[in-house]
Amino acid sequence: MDYTLEKISSFSTEALLSELRALDGKEGIRYRACGRSVCGRELGALEIGSMYRPSLFIGGTHGTEWASALCCLKLAAELAGLYSGRACEYGIDFRAAFERSGVVLLPLLNPDGYEIFKNGAQGARRKATFLSRFEYGDFRHWQANARGIDLNHNYGAGFYIAKRDVALAGIRRPGPTRYGGLFPFSQPETRAVRRLCARCRPRSLFALHSQGEEIYWRYGERTHPSARAVGETLAALASYRLEEPEPLASHAGCKDWFIKKYGLPAFTIELGRGSNPLPYEDFGAIWERTRRMLFAAAVI
Repeated sequence: MDYTLEKISSFSTEALLSELRALDGKEGIRYRACGRSVCGRELGALEIGSMYRPSLFIGGTHGTEWASALCCLKLAAELAGLYSGRACEYGIDFRAAFERSGVVLLPLLNPDGYEIFKNGAQGARRKATFLSRFEYGDFRHWQANARGIDLNHNYGAGFYIAKRDVALAGIRRPGPTRYGGLFPFSQPETRAVRRLCARCRPRSLFALHSQGEEIYWRYGERTHPSARAVGETLAALASYRLEEPEPLASHAGCKDWFIKKYGLPAFTIELGRGSNPLPYEDFGAIWERTRRMLFAAAVI
């Protein structure tokens, strides 16, 4: 992919999937559709190497967080190249590592939200009339999916605690952010993640978001004993901080559910710093600062 500023700023969901599909076909590298969004857009993932307990990366959960989707896509492309080329980077033999236990990358979990952020209500296709009642036509800060459900508040870990807390904060119905829906896994996008995890049984999960240059690693009693040390290592590689989430983001997220369900390490990585949506000009600096950390996460 040519990561010019013009290309990054105009990137569509279909262009992202085309880039991902183009990596399919080489030995040990497979593109797989793992579900569809509310508006019927394909949720595409790339599998590299052995599917025995792979690591799992998920980007693009929130509509404005283009950096998480494109970093996940670039990570997929570079790891695929290293694997197929039998190359080493940072002293890691990725061919050998991924033949033991590979990696799955789902760069854009919320394609509808991304298109709504980019193109307004018309990005929601058949849900455009429903969306037109929100935001007075300004969707530059739209985080949710095409039903107005925040996917990172729709997982089955403390869901009703999160629902109560956001209701106390005045969020009681669909909208641009934080409303988690009526019940856990009510959305096709989060159900796709649940199916994907049930099928490939990841050894670890990395949910890429923006922004804050922070890593979240804990969720309740099921937090893995190694999680803090792994988080500290990753944070050091990018000069990020290991943090605890704010109260309104403490439950019902992807990382939270994975820890509760499997008792294995899972992390939310907040890429970049500023206010969402981050400037497209920041992409190069974000990638260069986090590249080594993301490579290490893929094999840790």
